[in-house]
Order: sequence, then C-alpha cells, then structure tokens
Amino acid sequence: MSEQTVQATQVPSTTAAPSVHTHSVVVTNISEKANEKTVSDFFSFCGRISKLVLRSDDHGHQTAVVHFETEEAARTALLLTNALIVDTPITVKAGDASIETHDEKTKTFEGSKLSQQAAPTDASRSSIISSILSAGYKLGADVLQAAKDFDAKHGISSTISSGAEAIKHKVDEIDKQFKVSETASAIKNTAVDTVHAVDQKLGVSETFHAAKNTAAETVHAVDQKLGVSETLHAAKNTAAETLQSAKNTTAETLQSAKNTAAETLQSAKNTAAETVHAVDQNLGVSEKASAIKNTAVDTVNAVDQKLGVSETLHAAKNTAAETLQSAKNTAVDTVHAVDQKLGVSETLQAAKNTAAET
Repeated sequence: MSEQTVQATQVPSTTAAPSVHTHSVVVTNISEKANEKTVSDFFSFCGRISKLVLRSDDHGHQTAVVHFETEEAARTALLLTNALIVDTPITVKAGDASIETHDEKTKTFEGSKLSQQAAPTDASRSSIISSILSAGYKLGADVLQAAKDFDAKHGISSTISSGAEAIKHKVDEIDKQFKVSETASAIKNTAVDTVHAVDQKLGVSETFHAAKNTAAETVHAVDQKLGVSETLHAAKNTAAETLQSAKNTTAETLQSAKNTAAETLQSAKNTAAETVHAVDQNLGVSEKASAIKNTAVDTVNAVDQKLGVSETLHAAKNTAAETLQSAKNTAVDTVHAVDQKLGVSETLQAAKNTAAET
C-alpha cells in the first residue's frame, strides 16, 4: 500500500468538527517586515494552503496559523523551525486555533487569494526541503537530515526509487519496441550528412576561406590606398634627416664660434705687438717701449676682460650644447606630431586588429 493511501486512513474525514486542526501549524517569531505573501510563498512549498491567519503580537513580531489542505503538508511544515523568513528565524508548532481572534491585529486570508508555489502532493520530504533551499531560503542545519530520516522511516525514498526503476524498465521496453535509440542515431547521422551536403552545395568552407583571403587583401589594399607603410617610412626618414641636419648645424655653429674667438684674440695680440714696435721705433726709448709693451699686455688683458673673449668662447660652447639638445627634442616632437596628425600608429594597429579578427 502506498504512503498516500496509508496517510488517507489517518486523516480525519472532512465532516470532522472544526476544532480539530490536524492540517494546521502555528508559526511564531515572524518578522514584522513579512506579509501574507511572504508567509504563503514560503509554506506553500509544503503543500496547498486553505487559509492563513496573521496576527501582530506585542513584541514587534507576528504569529500565523497556516491551514493546509492535507495533513502531510502540515507535517512537512513542522520540519521548518529555525528557517529564516525575511530576517528572523521562525518557530513552527502543531496547530492551535487559540490565536484566531477577530480584532484589529488579526487578518485572515483564504487560500484562493494567496500566492502559492505549485508543490507536488507526492513529493518526499527531502525533495521539498531541497526545493526550498534551491529557492534561496535559509533553513536550520538539521532540517534536511530530519527530512531524510522521515523519508527513510516511512519508506518514501525506497518507494520513489522503486518507481524510478519501474519507469526506467518501461522506457527500455519502449526503446526496444519502437527502436527509439536506433532512430535517434540514424537521425544524428542523417543530420551530419545533411550538414556536409549543405557545405558542399553552398560552399560554406570555401566561402569562409575566401572571406579570410578577402580580409587579408583588404588590409593590403588599405595599406596601398592610404600609404600607411610609406607614410610611416617617410616619417621615420624625415625625422632622421631632421636630426642629422640639426647635428650638422650645431657642429658648424660651434666651429665658427671657436674660429671667430681665436681670430679676435690673435688680432688683438698682433695689434698690440705692432703698437709696441712702432713706439719703440719712433721714440727709440727702450724703457718707454718696455713700459708701453707692458701697457700693451695690460691692454690686451683689459680688452679680454672688457670684451669677454673667454666668456664668449665659454658661452658659445654652452649655446652649442643647448642647440644640439633642442634639435634632438625638435626631431622627437616632429616624429610624434607626424604620428598624431596622420594617425600612423592607430591606422597600423587597426589594420593589424582587423586582420587578426578576420
């Protein structure tokens, strides 16, 4: 005899007195944030609810009486103590109608007006608890084990297993009778042949290969049309030429400055020597000539101090070094500006990416 038949002999008849509540459970410590939908959504996993009574208590919580259509649903609900509804663990006990008073704190909802899960009537306790867990509810640590123990005690697991074996046996018979597996295999082979025939007829593989070649040719054509490679090469050459020109100009400027300084100094020395010699010739006074010579030497030194010949030479060296560095920076900036204006790097990268994606 099945479990459902055994349970039917234990359930009181529908004509029993209303005071008997074998199909009801009392749920306490319900969060004040929960409503009738929250409670019915949770407990309807156990079975169909015929009526729900929800009442606020004096401790900031709510108490509910849940009436099920079957005693089995009520027994399953008793396993759910310590389950979390909203943010509070609940307590579930056997039915008691004592809280079903009619005042402003009590609300009654008929089952037909409630939101309920479609729970199977012949499901095992373990499968019901698993369904509740998979729906995202948090249950007590021992709930699933208690459900398994209940199923084992009442032989539900073995009944379900036997049913499953019977179904498997029936499926095997149908498979042998109608050759379902063979037919499926034949259909699979036919599908493979069809795909191959379509490929041969429509040239799918060849089209893909042609598309790949077309993409490569497109990249090459874009390069040829926009002159990406040539532009990059020309930019590199221009930068190299600009840098070399700057180096040459700097070297020439430095050499010219050195030559000018040397000529100025030599001219001053020559002039001084000639002046001394002329004075010596005209006056014939060696001492005066010597004094004038010394004066001339001093004059040369004074000229050097006044005209800053040495400083000019030093400054010329510094200027040449700065000019060389500036030329290098200008060359780098020129290359970067050409890249930014023509988008050489981006164009080349886009072409590479397009080729890779194709």
